[in-house]
Amino acid sequence: MLAIRGVYEVAIKVRDLERAEDFYRRVLGLTVGIRDDARRRVFLRAGGQAGMVVLIEDRGEWPAQHLAFTVDAADIDAAAAALRRAGVEVEGPVVHDWMPAKSAYFSDPDGHELELCAPLPSSAVSPRGPQPSIETGRLVLRPFELRDAAIVRELAGDRAIADTTLEIPHPYGDEIAEAWIASHPARWERGEIATFAVTTAEAGVVGAIGLGIRPEHRRGSLGYWIGRPYWNRDYATEAVKAVIDFGFRSLALNRIQALHFVRNPASGRVMVKAGMRCEGTFREHLLKWDRLEDVAQYAILRADVAPPHGA
Repeated sequence: MLAIRGVYEVAIKVRDLERAEDFYRRVLGLTVGIRDDARRRVFLRAGGQAGMVVLIEDRGEWPAQHLAFTVDAADIDAAAAALRRAGVEVEGPVVHDWMPAKSAYFSDPDGHELELCAPLPSSAVSPRGPQPSIETGRLVLRPFELRDAAIVRELAGDRAIADTTLEIPHPYGDEIAEAWIASHPARWERGEIATFAVTTAEAGVVGAIGLGIRPEHRRGSLGYWIGRPYWNRDYATEAVKAVIDFGFRSLALNRIQALHFVRNPASGRVMVKAGMRCEGTFREHLLKWDRLEDVAQYAILRADVAPPHGA
């Protein structure tokens, strides 16, 4: 059984629910979280993380998706060998030259592309250098520091912030902010994410914005929150515009995307003002506090923007 630590993508369509469930349970070692026979779907847990793979039976036509599972670096070669013994055709593992990670690629019975991705020590590739800061007209976006933990606890501990973000818990424990901030340098060095404190000269930290990085697809994923005392000042829009520019110019990304809960249209307005386009709605796509959420997806391409975003 593979030692899956987590999964990024969430919901996929399959033509035969029982066949797909057998593959993910037998080959990848996922376990059943929720079974919904009436609606022909099953929620499979991936490792110890909160993420799940949701299999939805649909006999129609739909595009294949890419799912990335994280595993430990010490396990990936044995995992690839175990997949081959199970009759699965596997490409790799290969060490990437654009990020400190090693990946193996294979497909499920429905043609979805699956990836086992094992982060490697940052010394395995050339150093990325320190994460930069970004200045805008009113804001400085900078790396978080441990001294910011108290204000992060205060702002992110507001239930209104947790309610409309996927990963912020409530209540917000005393040590969560410190652990979150302490994880940022290594995740930047591994090429996973750039996380910035959104700050003003007058108030200091007013929120956070992150750009998850998938360099193999030249794609980034935005997430952000602004503390409730600082709402309705367009800080989010200003920060999103700056990070989009950073992603295109400094990280050579081609596409930057973001999701928001449909019941939080204000976040969608931020994306529109930042030049992103709505690409559609995914029904019951994410699970938040035991409730399935409809989400809207927005994106912007390098080709959509004029200089200085361009190459």
